[in-house]
Amino acid sequence: MRTLSPVRGFLRSVRNGFIVVGILLGTVIVCLLPRSLVWRVGRACGWLGYYLAPTARRVARANLVLVFGSRLSEAERVRIARESIENSVATLVMLFWAVRLNTRNFPKYVEIDAQSREMLRRAQCRGNGIIYATLHYGDWELMGLSMALLDAPLTVAAQQTGIPGLDRLLSFCRSRTGNRVVPGHRGFPRLLKAVHSKHRPAVLNDLNAKRNHGIWVNFFGFPVYNHPTVGALAIRTGASIIYGLAHPLGRGRSRLEWFEIPYTLSGDRDRDVEQINQACMDLAESVIRRRPEHWHWSYKRWKRRPTAELGGYPYYSKFFDAEGQKRQKGPRGHELVEPS
Repeated sequence: MRTLSPVRGFLRSVRNGFIVVGILLGTVIVCLLPRSLVWRVGRACGWLGYYLAPTARRVARANLVLVFGSRLSEAERVRIARESIENSVATLVMLFWAVRLNTRNFPKYVEIDAQSREMLRRAQCRGNGIIYATLHYGDWELMGLSMALLDAPLTVAAQQTGIPGLDRLLSFCRSRTGNRVVPGHRGFPRLLKAVHSKHRPAVLNDLNAKRNHGIWVNFFGFPVYNHPTVGALAIRTGASIIYGLAHPLGRGRSRLEWFEIPYTLSGDRDRDVEQINQACMDLAESVIRRRPEHWHWSYKRWKRRPTAELGGYPYYSKFFDAEGQKRQKGPRGHELVEPS
């Protein structure tokens, strides 16, 4: 790993300090505002971000071309890409408002249909453990925060930003309602331990895996190198898999919905992990197709491809010979949560 010179290291620390102080001040202001206004501010920031972040804009539109092709007009691609970035930014901004979320005001911002609530209750009563999964859809942060307020607290593996102060602030916001946050890097053992604990593991399932730590699954007709955490946890524990969604209702409100992912273990570990994760991605794909503007299109989801030729993959994808990597380095298992 490259070592920074003392001067550059000092300057980076100063810069990071200013970033954290600025975000802290912003958090204080956000917490003084009504959630509906924070949502509008977040959407406005996302609208501005669409025009000021050409890379995110280009990635989002390339992904939309890959998935929908000529079925979307250029105007529709622009609209979905812009609304997607607006949603992602608003989700992050509203996370900082989470310090005000509690059992008293929670029902104002969340709707839960009776069928989903009953399905969740039955899964909790089985006693075989639960693995929660979701994707970057709608207000995914509110989904996580809500679980603790529904007496189902989570253990969340979070990516690190590289700015320690910001990581601590994000962890504080995500744990404010009663969840536990663990670093994503090498977080698998903690998630495994959490399956049968009070704080059940929660995994974002639509993330790329690091080199030699993933599996290929199909997503919108193209293989993606996906992190295998949900399947890896399931084959070791036999726990129920509950997939949650937070459908936006506008003005900072969401409708929560849960699905159970059924699976049968065959004894072939690699095959079982692949099939479980494929089932999760199939559900995610069906949800995104219905409301594409609610998904995080500016993420480089097809970052790696299994073919040397670009084919229909986006411009940013790179050839990755996963089997060749395994032959050279040997298998290293599925125990890595942190995405690339």
